[in-house]
Amino acid sequence: MLYEQASKSFLSIIVPVYNVEQYLEKCICSILGQSFRAFELILINDGSTDNSGFLCEQYAKKDRRIRIIHQENGGLSAARNAGIDIAAGEYITFVDSDDWIEPDTYELAVAFLQQNQLEVVCFDFYTVRNDKKHYRPMYDSDKIFKGNEALNDILKEKIDNSSVDKLYLRSLFEDLRYPVGRVFEDVALTYKVLAKAKRIGYLHKPLYHYVKRKTSIIGTSFSAQKRWDRFLAHQERLKFAESMSLEVYESCRVLAVRQALSVLTAHYVDG
Repeated sequence: MLYEQASKSFLSIIVPVYNVEQYLEKCICSILGQSFRAFELILINDGSTDNSGFLCEQYAKKDRRIRIIHQENGGLSAARNAGIDIAAGEYITFVDSDDWIEPDTYELAVAFLQQNQLEVVCFDFYTVRNDKKHYRPMYDSDKIFKGNEALNDILKEKIDNSSVDKLYLRSLFEDLRYPVGRVFEDVALTYKVLAKAKRIGYLHKPLYHYVKRKTSIIGTSFSAQKRWDRFLAHQERLKFAESMSLEVYESCRVLAVRQALSVLTAHYVDG
């Protein structure tokens, strides 16, 4: 297969870690057990106060592909940015530390990427709630996007905004980083990465398991501040669509207005 030609530093897998000791082993094992082997695993211990940092160190002793950063808690954006800063792979991808992936995730994604000379590969995911899996594909079959098609589709939320269900050419992040101190950081950044890519494809396979738990950042109470962060992201997207004269400008405007109303509703309830 084409992926067997990949160098040892072909792919950097970035995993932010914060107080997830009960989930971390399943996540790391799903990565180390990949049929695709040419990767480095970057674990960013973002100021964990449980045994997560210790578990990272224990796994690093067993597998030389693992690199660890221990840093003060700065949030998901700061942790991902730290991983991007030291990534050695030609391509990068992200996995959240309470999620896991299928054993052939990167074998399939990298083969699809190389066969089609892509800079970004998007793939599907399972949403997991209370151990029950749900799957809703983005498209009906594999797809190679033309022109601004992928950019238009992510701005109107046909393509999922998440960072974790994609592989990216690392150089696309050269002047891009996640906004520190804000949630919905994916909504604020992923479209900018797709805007820079010239060759984007979609692999019609659910390869990622996205766990929705009540104690996650998004799963906790949807406060006015979180709604404000989401509105900021959509406001930025609207300005971007206007500056690029994109056909999805009206869709972006409608989404931004909805988020503004959501913020007002939250302030009214909190008040």
